[in-house]
Parts: sequence; C-alpha cells; structure tokens
Amino acid sequence: MNVSTIPTQQENKEIGELISKGKYEDAIPKLKSLMNESSDKEKLHNALAWCYYGISNYKEALIHIEMSLELNPQSLNSRSIKGCILAEHGIETKSKTKLLSAKEIFSEIVGVRKNWSSFYNLANTLSALGEYEEAKKMYIKSLKENNKAAETWKNLGSCYFHLGNHKKELVCMDVALSINPRLSEALISKGVTLGVIFKNYIKALNLINSVLENDKKICYRWPTIYYWKAKFLSDLSEKEKALNELEEGLKISPDSIHLLNLKAQILSQLWRIDKDYLAKASDFFEFRTRINEEDLASIRELVLIYRALEKNDKSLSYALELIN
Repeated sequence: MNVSTIPTQQENKEIGELISKGKYEDAIPKLKSLMNESSDKEKLHNALAWCYYGISNYKEALIHIEMSLELNPQSLNSRSIKGCILAEHGIETKSKTKLLSAKEIFSEIVGVRKNWSSFYNLANTLSALGEYEEAKKMYIKSLKENNKAAETWKNLGSCYFHLGNHKKELVCMDVALSINPRLSEALISKGVTLGVIFKNYIKALNLINSVLENDKKICYRWPTIYYWKAKFLSDLSEKEKALNELEEGLKISPDSIHLLNLKAQILSQLWRIDKDYLAKASDFFEFRTRINEEDLASIRELVLIYRALEKNDKSLSYALELIN
C-alpha cells in the first residue's frame, strides 16, 4: 500500500529521516516523546499509525489513526492511511469485512484524489477481494500516472495470472524487473508461472533460488517459497531434495497445510519405492493423526506402512479405526 505523502514530523528532521528509511521501530519512541509538547497532534498520530503499520502492528496503528481522525475527520491523508491499515490487516487475517471497509475508503479517495497511489491502493484492495477485472483497470490507471512503479507492474501481472492471461502476465513481470531487477515478489511470481503454467521447472527454480540468495528474510515473509521449490523438484523426480526443502519450510511455518500436504504426498511416493523411508513416513503420518484424529488419508497410509513393516497388529489396529 502507499500514501501520497508519508507522514513525517516536519519539526524533527531526524524522525523524518527514520520514517523515510523505514526505521519505524526507532522512530516510534521519538514520536511518542513529542506528543505532550507538539501543537500538531494530528500529524503525530498519523506518523505513529504509519510506523506501527510499517511493522505490521495493526492494532496500535488503528488506535493512532482513529485518534488522528477524531481531530480531523475529513483528512484524506488520514483516511488513506486507515485504508492501508485495514487492507493489509484484512489480507493477513483473510477478513473480508476489513477489505470491504478499505475498498469503501479508497473508492471515496479516488473520486477526489486521482493520483497513482490512490488508484494503486484501490487496485490492491480489489485484487485481495478477488475482483481482478476491476483491479486490472485501476492498476492501468495508476500506471498512466506513474509507469515507473515496479510494484504496480508486478501486481498488474498477478491480476493477469488470475484472469488466465499468462502472456500479458509475464510481460508485466518483465517490465517490473526492468525497473527493479531484484524485486523479489516479481521474481517469485514469474518463477511460479514458468513452473506451474509452462512446466519450465529449471528456469523457475533458478529464479526462486536467486531470490533466496539476495533476500535471506523473504522465506519468513513468504514461506510458501519452499512449497514451490519442493513442487518443482518433485516434478523433476528429485523427491529427496524436495523433501529437504519442505523440512526447511516447516521449520519456519510448521502448520502450513500446503507444506504438510506436499510432504505427505512425497513421503507416500518415497516409501513405496525405497523402504528406508518407511520409518520417516510412519512418524510423519502418526504425527498427522495426532493433529487430526479423523485424518482418514493418514490412517489409510498407516495401515499400508505398518503392513510393509510387517507390524500386522498396528496395521490391523489402524484398519479397524478406519472402518469405524
């Protein structure tokens, strides 16, 4: 998300520089120290809201933006910040209510402030709501105002992915990368499309690996990167390497259903062709049944695994459980 003017404390250049450099955690205590003496509390609350938004503390961000709006309910900048907070929090929590509230705010702002960031914010919110055709139109309007924004080109490409136009999608990703060759989201999105749609697994893996080399923290923001690495390695018949990638991903996101399901699929294939994987497979599927006692697929797998291990009592026990 973006606002036309990032809120800063004009009287304090140090704080302004911290915010502009994204050093929000350093800026927050300095902003709070000015609260009692400042004559412009609206601007201070905006700055605090933006800083908390920047570190994904949406609860505190909303508290401060509401305080700002109490002082000036008509402020477009404050409303835009509130829309950004609601949209990102809505995406993170999959809250349609928050996304619809953000859509209402940005739709109102677009009617008054027709600049690239207003169109961009509305487009992002529409895309999060699955309204890809309308989101596409807004991204195009945003690019007419500013065609040098790599993130806008990348997000337009993602819209084309959902709309099934992968040629236009890749064109957008390439434009984004021509502006910012190290834009991680564009590299990963292009890699996923090359792998999933065009079955070019080698090039897909090269793109994803280049991101991991240059952006060590991205796997914490986007742990599904390990899912795609494992998926493409599995499709290249590199099952053991795929399993290793899944283990790395599960260290970061142990409850990821995508990672767990792909691990189940690969282990299920591996133990059938290599008996050395039977013990690892039994441990994993036992673990899945402890998480969900009604996981019939895992119970069925355990029946077969213990039969292969010649542990007929355990195999029979799981078979009876499956029948019941």
